[in-house]
Order: sequence, then C-alpha cells, then structure tokens
Amino acid sequence: MRKRMNRGVTNTVAVAIIVAIILVSAIGYYIFIQIQEKPPHEKHPESSPPSGENETKQPPSPEQRKAPSPPSKEGGAQTTKPHGPPKLEITVRFIESSYRVASGNTSGWFYTGQDADIMLSGIDFNKTGGPLLFNHPMDIASDGKHLLLADTWNNRILIWNSLPTNNTPPDIVLGQLNFDTNNPGRGRGQLNWPVSVATDGQRVVVADTNNHRILIWNSFPTRNGQPADIVLEGVPPDPERPETYRRAIAWPWGVWTDGKRLVVSSTGAGLILIWNSFPTEDNQPADIYIKGEFLGTPRQITSDGNFLIVGDHNPKINGSSISHSVSFVWKTFPSRDN
Repeated sequence: MRKRMNRGVTNTVAVAIIVAIILVSAIGYYIFIQIQEKPPHEKHPESSPPSGENETKQPPSPEQRKAPSPPSKEGGAQTTKPHGPPKLEITVRFIESSYRVASGNTSGWFYTGQDADIMLSGIDFNKTGGPLLFNHPMDIASDGKHLLLADTWNNRILIWNSLPTNNTPPDIVLGQLNFDTNNPGRGRGQLNWPVSVATDGQRVVVADTNNHRILIWNSFPTRNGQPADIVLEGVPPDPERPETYRRAIAWPWGVWTDGKRLVVSSTGAGLILIWNSFPTEDNQPADIYIKGEFLGTPRQITSDGNFLIVGDHNPKINGSSISHSVSFVWKTFPSRDN
C-alpha cells in the first residue's frame, strides 16, 4: 500500500515539474515576441535617473527629427504615409575611354596660358568628327547654286558646290586644310570663330569674328584651306579722330554684299560700316560709318539692295539701353555718315 502511495506522489511531482517547465517556456517565448515587436528605441530602455537628481536630456538624433509624430489619441482622421523613397531602377553602362589618371605629386603643374592635356565632352583636340558634324553653326548663305555654312565653333566655312538634296558632305572647307581639324588661326587661310558668311555667286565674304577682321575671296574658292585675297583688319576707334571709325572692325557678327557694295556690323564698336564700291585692297577703309545713339551691339544684316535691316541685341532708345532686341530698318540705302 505504501509503495503505491509513494509511486503516486512521484508521478504527481513529475507532472508538476513538467507543467512548470512548459509554463516557464511559454512565458519566456511571450516576452521574446513582445520585445521583437517593439520599436528599436524601446528594446533597451535606459534606466531612469534617481529621484531628485538633475536629468540631462540628449538632443534628438537626425533620425528622430525626421521620424513622423505618433497618431493623435484625441480622435480625428489619420493618414498613413508610405515610408522611404520609391524604388528606382538605375542602369549603369561601361564606356571605354583613354583618359589618363594623374599620379604622384601634382603641385606646381599649372601656369597661366597652359594648354590642357585631355578634353572632356568633345571629340578630341583639333578634331571635328568629320564634314557633317557641325558645332554651333551660326549663318548660311546661298547664291541659288552654292550653299555656304559658317560652322562657327569648328572655325571653318563649309561649301557645297551644288545645293544638297540629302545628307551630302560639303565639297570645300575654308579655314582648315581638311574636314577633320578645327584649330583656330590668324593666317589668310585660317579662321577664329567665324560667325557670318555672304556671297554674290562670285565673291565670298566672311566675318572672322574673334580675329576682328573681314576676309574676302575675289573668286569662288576651289580648294580646301584656300587663303583669302583681301583682309580688312580692324583698328581701335578713337573719338578724337572720327576717321578711325571707318576701319573700326571689332568682333564683326554680320556681313552682306550684292557684289557691288559691302556692309559689315562692327558689333564690338557699335558701328555699321558700308563700302559703296567693293573693296579691292587690304585694309581699305569704309566709305560710310553709322554710329548713331541708337546702336548698341548690331548683329546680323540683310538687304534687298534698297532696304537695309540690322538686328541689334542691345539697342538704345533716347540714349538708354532697352531690355529686348530690335531690328533697325532703313527704307533707302544709307548714303552718309550718321
């Protein structure tokens, strides 16, 4: 009998131990789950300072400043905003290049006027990319047979001997010896930022803007890099000597000719220069200069032989500059200085 009672007590104790183990495990698991569900800043709360001691409050971190405020408990509509930026797809493509990497001590590399070693965002030094790759072309001209293009930033004039009907390469280039180079220069066969070109079908006139001069070919060019026959070089204007205005070619932007007369806009000097008969020699002064209080920086020129129209980027009205461009129109061709 006593053995049976001892066996029953043993069984009861074993069951109690097993139940206790299960309860402890369940409570531990519950606590673990609760901790995992809490926000990061609540996982390990800091202990409060003892009562009566001064509390030192730490400033909020950048993440806490950006964190949204908790929803109000006082009722009202609540909106849930998406967290984080939208997902974006980025495609990275490898592009081969031959850029050199600076190495070693680079101090003392540079000095005034030093040429660059490499070019970024361009074809290459002294490279155009070919006859049909233009760089900021700024003017065209035609006599109905030929087409001429001022390919300004390539320092060249391109000529088609017949009007193109498709993507036809030009036949002749002026300012360069071939269609691949684009370096500027000051020789008779070179150009520096030519902005405007004109022709009457026989002669070709170019505003060689950054060289402050006008180049003239007396007969239509027939070969690449052909030098100009006449050069009209600019000189600084002197208000004490009005005759200097007739040669004051400064940053010329516009040229026009009908084969008999020549008109040039001297943009930098604020002048219009007119030759009543076509120039026949180097540095021949203009017959007429128009200065007027209304001219600012005259640019392009056009005419039908009677009317003369000049666009001005910074005109003056009653002696004061205005904020927009205008065109000045002469109903008859100017015949005297102004």
